[in-house]
Amino acid sequence: MRTMAGVDLANARDAELVGAKAANLGQLIQAGFDVPAGVVLPASLEDAGVPAAAAEALARLRGDRFAIRSSAISEDLAGASFAGQYETLLNVPREGVADAVGACRDSASAQRVAAYRDRKELGEAPSAVAVIVQEMVDAEAAGVAFSADPVTGARDRVLVSAVKGLGERLVSGQATADEWWVESGKATCRTAAEGAVDADTVLRVATLAQAAADHFRQPQDIEWALDSTGRLLVLQARPITALPDEVRWEAPGGGSYVRNYRLGEWFFEPLTPLFADWLVKRLESRVVDVSHQVYGFPLPDRSHALVNGWYFQGLGWLPRSRLRLVGILLRGVLAKGAFRSRRRLVLMMPPNLELGVRAHQDEFRRRVQPAHRQLVEECSKRESAAGPPELVELVDQLADDAGEYFWYIGIVGGYAWKSELKLARFCRRHLAVSDLASHQELVLACREPEPAPHTVFSLDWYRALPSETASSDVGDERRVRHERLRVRRQAAESAARAALAGQPKLRQRFEALLSVAQEFAAVREEQVSELTLAWPVFRLALRRLGEELVRRKVLDEADEIYFLTRGEVIAASGDLAQTAGTRREIWERHRRLSPPLWLGPEHPLWRQMMDDQVDSFRAATATSGQELVRGMPSSPGVARGRVRVVTGPEGFGSFQAGEILVAQATTPGWTPLFARAAAVVTDTGSVMAHASLVAREYGIPAVVGTGEATRKLRDGMLITVDGSAGVVLEGVRN
Repeated sequence: MRTMAGVDLANARDAELVGAKAANLGQLIQAGFDVPAGVVLPASLEDAGVPAAAAEALARLRGDRFAIRSSAISEDLAGASFAGQYETLLNVPREGVADAVGACRDSASAQRVAAYRDRKELGEAPSAVAVIVQEMVDAEAAGVAFSADPVTGARDRVLVSAVKGLGERLVSGQATADEWWVESGKATCRTAAEGAVDADTVLRVATLAQAAADHFRQPQDIEWALDSTGRLLVLQARPITALPDEVRWEAPGGGSYVRNYRLGEWFFEPLTPLFADWLVKRLESRVVDVSHQVYGFPLPDRSHALVNGWYFQGLGWLPRSRLRLVGILLRGVLAKGAFRSRRRLVLMMPPNLELGVRAHQDEFRRRVQPAHRQLVEECSKRESAAGPPELVELVDQLADDAGEYFWYIGIVGGYAWKSELKLARFCRRHLAVSDLASHQELVLACREPEPAPHTVFSLDWYRALPSETASSDVGDERRVRHERLRVRRQAAESAARAALAGQPKLRQRFEALLSVAQEFAAVREEQVSELTLAWPVFRLALRRLGEELVRRKVLDEADEIYFLTRGEVIAASGDLAQTAGTRREIWERHRRLSPPLWLGPEHPLWRQMMDDQVDSFRAATATSGQELVRGMPSSPGVARGRVRVVTGPEGFGSFQAGEILVAQATTPGWTPLFARAAAVVTDTGSVMAHASLVAREYGIPAVVGTGEATRKLRDGMLITVDGSAGVVLEGVRN
């Protein structure tokens, strides 16, 4: 019942009088939801009337402690939540309620509220807010729940966060919450930093969030509390702000696709349209052509797919078993008469045979590498005087040549992990009880670090190069670190040799495996470092093409070119600024997604090969503790620190020394972070991906190919990374 100043929360209806928060809670009470009793003091209340209104509200409420919450007219809207902007006061005694109400009303004029309104372009703030005076809940646990995934937009997943005691510890950042998700009636714990709730409680909270969403007919963000009697209450309900359209991760044509392979290892975000349509298409087409030229017959399709903008490599080219793979190669040899040419026969050998790799390595050194360097140098000289048609031709040439170069990385550099795999298996079999902690210690610091002006933050052309920014080279520091790691590697070699003393045949086998593994580890690092040799020229050429499109009034800004296609750039007609802007907005939305590693059914041969590799690389013993994430062991050692999830170069400045770097993937431009990181964990990658190579170069543990680290791990979480075993644990001590 409404009285002279206050409105019973159960009867709150008019959002223009009591604010959206109170009106939402009023609806829920009427619908049968359990909400703490309260009274709303309307926004129209004069300051002089606050003491009397507060006293009148208290006369209708029980208890001696109260929660004072804002309910601004513009608060808890679908497009602007104002979460945390207005004052909230908890455990307020009866004698302090009037002052608390005043403080809550005064927060409407706070600078943070004005700044928030400016960002949301909401106009001027109202002079006052409605205030809810609510009976305080004696909470054993509290938190928030989203009835839909705010990142992917999935409506069939509920996310639940929980802390012990009051939810204010979570909202204010004082505590690291337990994180759960609920799908198909099953609760899965992502992390249990506090152990505040169990699976049954999470299912109750999820049901509550879904019921609120059903009531309001749109996904909801709720605050909840569980009291000492087991009573589950709703403290707040509002629409999820900026909820993206629901996305699906479905394999095109029902095939098998993987994100964690070859070119896909370079991408930590979705591809921009120009890069996908121009560089990726031409590079991959050239890879297929080179394979055909070398082997003498076309290989099965290696096409990729872009799903929600993210790159996935198709596995349609890979037979279902090793026997079928051998059969394809034999048929190719017999059909093309490769046995008549010694050179062709050697080149036809499977790339895991060293003799075949040596032939490819010789071809790379003799022709491919010098030719690629020369072409980049020539194009660099031509770029400044080239007109638009010649600039397009220049980009085409470099893209094609990068494709051939990339093919040789796969064959020659790719042998690094195959040779290391042989070394790892030897160590597991013959050195398991030695002082060697991990075979990975034996392949540290195999190549001197060199400065690279063509280093990239991202393979995608859209991202500026470190050389275009203020990023500095850390060459001296890297050389000092390299020397320390070289000493560490030599100690590991000595430990292995000591364990093999008196076993000359095994010692001879070990030395042979060690020599090849170290050689190709260095080759791989060299090849990868030069893959982006042409990227400064690409960037200059595309900048000039973008400026030409601005001059022709096709675009408003030169960097909008990255959101066009190659054909649109060449045609250079019409007004494409709006088209580019729309594509940029879509790309930004897709950047917030956490894509899976797999699409479609898992490929049996691929899974077998990956499992064999991971099992061989994984150390026999691991740090004990609650496992959070499991992936591929890729750089040895154990480190403990707090998580920092970095989604791109814009997050580099917030990364602090001693933190654990967690990312989708990394590229050479991310290297300065490795100098400050205690360890690295990535969603994608393999033992030969950038994160693995540089983590070894810096001597810090790394776990790659987890598939879900950026989704499961949150900023500030205390974790332990065991890079030898490939696991991430709750923050146990070393």
